[in-house]
Amino acid sequence: MKIIFIRHTSLNIEKGICYGQSDIDVSSQFMDEALKVKNSLDGYIVKSREIKVYSSPLIRCIKLCNFCGFDPIIDKRLLEVNYGDWEGEYWSKIDDPNLKLWYDDWVNVRATNGESLFDLYDRVSFFIDNLNSDSKESNNIVFTHGGVIICAIKYSKKCSWEEALALNPDYGQITELFFD
Repeated sequence: MKIIFIRHTSLNIEKGICYGQSDIDVSSQFMDEALKVKNSLDGYIVKSREIKVYSSPLIRCIKLCNFCGFDPIIDKRLLEVNYGDWEGEYWSKIDDPNLKLWYDDWVNVRATNGESLFDLYDRVSFFIDNLNSDSKESNNIVFTHGGVIICAIKYSKKCSWEEALALNPDYGQITELFFD
């Protein structure tokens, strides 16, 4: 099964702020970035197949999806990792002893009142497994976040976290993955 993952475009937020599941709007570059995505997307779609489109419920994903001409199925499993108490804070100003533990083991340690990367991986793999049972012959398009795509890469390629992170998509990047 093929899934086309599309990371949202750049955001209207200062660098260095932890945002995770915060509903941050797109940047002033949206029109230019979104047009590039829309123009590139046709090359990934098999014309003779049904198109099924899914999106994270956050505005930054829905706007890009709508701009590309789709009315998506909203799925909360496609949300970015939940950073809990840290969201909206500058990373450099987070005063939480758990942050050190998280930096030492960001795969397994949860953000305070949030998730770990492994929690996100469970959500994403569950979404893919459910999709696999329904949509093997469809064009499956997913508008989502960098963390979700990294987890999908790990699940698809059965690679290490370090290998998956090395393939971290840029804003507006299209990533085509195949699943058994």
